[in-house]
Amino acid sequence: MKEKPDSVEATEALMALAQIELQNPSKDLKEIATKIMEKFPNSPFIPDLKYQLAQVYLKEGNKEKAKEILKDLFKEPRYRAKALLKLAQIEENLTEKEKLLKEAIKHGIGEDKKKATELLKDLYLKEGNYEKLADFLAKGSYEERKEALKIYVNKNPEKAVPLFNQLFEKNPNDEDLKKVALDLFRSTGKIKYLDIALEAQDPQVRNRALYLKGLSLKDKKPRKALEYFVEVILSAEGVQPYYNKSIIHASEILLKLGAKRDASCLLEKIDMKRIYKEDLKKVKILRKKLPKCEVKGNGTSS
Repeated sequence: MKEKPDSVEATEALMALAQIELQNPSKDLKEIATKIMEKFPNSPFIPDLKYQLAQVYLKEGNKEKAKEILKDLFKEPRYRAKALLKLAQIEENLTEKEKLLKEAIKHGIGEDKKKATELLKDLYLKEGNYEKLADFLAKGSYEERKEALKIYVNKNPEKAVPLFNQLFEKNPNDEDLKKVALDLFRSTGKIKYLDIALEAQDPQVRNRALYLKGLSLKDKKPRKALEYFVEVILSAEGVQPYYNKSIIHASEILLKLGAKRDASCLLEKIDMKRIYKEDLKKVKILRKKLPKCEVKGNGTSS
């Protein structure tokens, strides 16, 4: 090959070496890539060789040379995202890194896009810029938009509301959205989000929603509130703190309605092993106001 560098045999040998280098890069890659780029500038191997060459320079610590090659690869649509992604990984300026990753996501597909997305998420998380991360995710796939929603609920409820409405309209059976609805109720106070959570399959979500619904009605509609508290008591035994708290609220309502013995017997269902200190005080106060729970022979309270 050295004696007749322009011969057909030499050319074929050089191309064969290029293919081998692309599969398993060696210390000869720089020499082979340089020769091919000089002799065959239009070879389909050039972009692949350039990318591998950039990797070699990076391993050697020559970032500037690697950047030079990667920037040149922008011209190649097939390698644009890969080049942007690699540049972003070696870029130290956070603002520039962010721009490069956004461009990589814009032009990338498959694994390249996924990797760039993950790196951008990590960048925002390291900066503690959660709302910026949510703004980015809100422009993505359905699942990414749900991630954005969870951040907005805690950081910016004003942005959470329209995004939740869009996602819920698209998939009203999504259990994740029903769980988020509880947080939206906490943030906005709007009962419609509580009603959505009431439809959840998750016992924790549903029982918390039932409990909160009861609380929201306790002063204005005590009898209706009682229904919600009783439903928690019947379906959520062992699910704390809603089970014990529902018993206390239901007993208070029954006491106000004059059903003292019912309140007393209901209070007996309290799980004393899992009661909170503040709730224990309420139970002691209630017991002082109530008669003992006495049950007739037929099993009903007297």
